[in-house]
Amino acid sequence: NNIIKGINFADLDNNEEYQKKRQQSLINTNLKLAETYKNKLYSTWFYSKQIDTMKKIDTFYVKQDSLNKMYLNKAETHYNICLDLKPDTFYVYQNLMELYVYTDKFKNADDLYKKIREKFDSDSLLNTLSSSLAEAYSTSKDYKKALTFYEKMSKVDTTDNFIRYQIAYLNEMMKDYKKAIKNYNELIKLDSNYINAYIRLGDIYYKQFKDNKKAKKYLTEALIRNDMLYDYGTGNVDLYYLLGMIAVKEKRKLDALLVYIDMKKLYLYNKEDKLKRLELLKAIQSLE
Repeated sequence: NNIIKGINFADLDNNEEYQKKRQQSLINTNLKLAETYKNKLYSTWFYSKQIDTMKKIDTFYVKQDSLNKMYLNKAETHYNICLDLKPDTFYVYQNLMELYVYTDKFKNADDLYKKIREKFDSDSLLNTLSSSLAEAYSTSKDYKKALTFYEKMSKVDTTDNFIRYQIAYLNEMMKDYKKAIKNYNELIKLDSNYINAYIRLGDIYYKQFKDNKKAKKYLTEALIRNDMLYDYGTGNVDLYYLLGMIAVKEKRKLDALLVYIDMKKLYLYNKEDKLKRLELLKAIQSLE
């Protein structure tokens, strides 16, 4: 009713106000449909992610994966209709980018990012999307591309320590340990309470350089700062795992047991963390 109120029906094609309202109504309708399909996809995407790892095909999973492909296609179609109607609508690009990132469509996300860069000239807007892509590439272990995006973001915002941490972490994942150590230490100089930076340094010195003394120095510092800052401790399994394993190697069984007890208090979500706790327990049991 609001669209047609006060409109001269004999001259609709030339009525600018009507055309604008009609366009916005079509955008709103398609955006709502796109979001509906995206939400359906998000709630069941777990099944599609499991398909490739299944040794025995589950018909329910296959059926759900087929539905997810349909949801993805429909959501993408409705987002693109919005962009055809109004090509400068940034939030639609952002929502479409989130869809591609969530569903691991990194090629689509990369192509979309290039298109957005041509269309928008705002560093803050591009930084928002760069963050999504950087995180996505980190998850997919395409560390070189992830590093490219984080370095771009760092040039725009030189005060963001999270970006600095991600760059150091990607250096570490790419096995450039000297650069990782340098960047972690620079981060600690800027923020002496950035606990994860201490933990990553401890991890590098313990695993890569077999330097237990330096590893223990950084990990102990992380533990002290953690106890000062948080009432309930950190959820970082590596802090306790590494301290426990160093104690085992130095034959300090009681210290290792105390660390293991602290580790037992953590709620562990993934299999990798549970295996670390089990490994520490077995290492302690092997001590005489």
